[in-house]
Amino acid sequence: MKQLSLKKSNKSFFFTMCFILFSTFGFSQLTVTKTYASPSSVTVDGCGSYCTNLPGVSFSTADFTLGACEVTDVNVSITWAKTDGTCTAPGTGSSFHNETNFRIDGPTGNNVILAIPGTYTGSATISTVTTNLDQAAASVIGGVTPVSGTFRPNNGNLNTYNGTSPFGTWTLRAGDTGGGDPLCIVGYSVTVTVSTTDATAPVPDTPTLADVTAECSATIFAAPTATDNCGVVTVTNDATFPITSQGTTVVTWTYDDGNGNTSTQLQNVILTDVTAPVADMASLVDVTAECSVAALTAPTATDNCGGGVTVTNDATLPITTQGTTVVTWTYDDGNGNTSTQVQNVILADVTGPTIIATLADVIAECSVIALTAPAPTDNCGGVVTVTNDATLPITTQGTTVVTWTYIDVNGNGSE
Repeated sequence: MKQLSLKKSNKSFFFTMCFILFSTFGFSQLTVTKTYASPSSVTVDGCGSYCTNLPGVSFSTADFTLGACEVTDVNVSITWAKTDGTCTAPGTGSSFHNETNFRIDGPTGNNVILAIPGTYTGSATISTVTTNLDQAAASVIGGVTPVSGTFRPNNGNLNTYNGTSPFGTWTLRAGDTGGGDPLCIVGYSVTVTVSTTDATAPVPDTPTLADVTAECSATIFAAPTATDNCGVVTVTNDATFPITSQGTTVVTWTYDDGNGNTSTQLQNVILTDVTAPVADMASLVDVTAECSVAALTAPTATDNCGGGVTVTNDATLPITTQGTTVVTWTYDDGNGNTSTQVQNVILADVTGPTIIATLADVIAECSVIALTAPAPTDNCGGVVTVTNDATLPITTQGTTVVTWTYIDVNGNGSE
């Protein structure tokens, strides 16, 4: 049975935060160790999994005097104990090691679980141990009773940090899932090895770029961004601005870190003209004539995208039908958008046939039984009906005046 010490129940989550920072540099200046050691142990008791942030250790460019680009190896070393007493007055009773858990949080947002709850199964009291976590170790951390040594994490992979930036704060998170027998952290260190050679391409900050939409054209728009593990990213694209082609143009963005590594990302520029041309005149004036209209002057229209507008009509020329013929003009912008406008063509024949100025006298002695009709012409070229007021045969001696009347097909007469 697990025994709880009531005298220290009020010491759960108690921290002794007076840590001393040590830095150890490798001969090549490419491997750097940062260590926190506490004058008295940090107490972690009953708070759960990975619940306590220990003071962080930070790396900067100044730590790597040969230059640094990306992480090639990370090791973590933890010196700790588990006691039935308190961290300042250890006891000799059962210390439930299955409660212990560790995690390391890197500066780029990644974290690696080093030891999950249940890594150890025993409860025997131990003195301080030093656990080194190295992904290249021969065995995985765990067992009955904690012992000092070098192990691989049992639920994470430290190689996750390879290729990332070392710069920033690394934090050990320790947890204890049961109260009464605290986990005591004496100190910990993080060892980072870096490469001066950049082999990692920039990573776009936005996984998928939003489409750029417009009707007519797209000019230069805001460039996306990317993050590089080593330095500044230059962003370019393959577009020719302005983009005016209707439909989808795929733009390729290139992110270059200046060290020979590039990555690309695609973005759709979608132009969809949905606006029809607008007639330049609000209404078209009527076209008037007497007989026919052989040609029409095309009106004009303006399109929002500035391209040419094709103008057509539904008329059959020449128009010869008297009265009003409605002509429909269609304006087409070439992008599937059309507008229409109507125009009246009004034919009104108001001119009678042409009068023959002088008709020759018809002379006979006794009578005239027939008269030869004159042949007038009409301005519209139609058939002219010719009549006269004579009563045939004409037998009256002397001069009889005959009146000829000419009427065209549109009812216009002359005599």
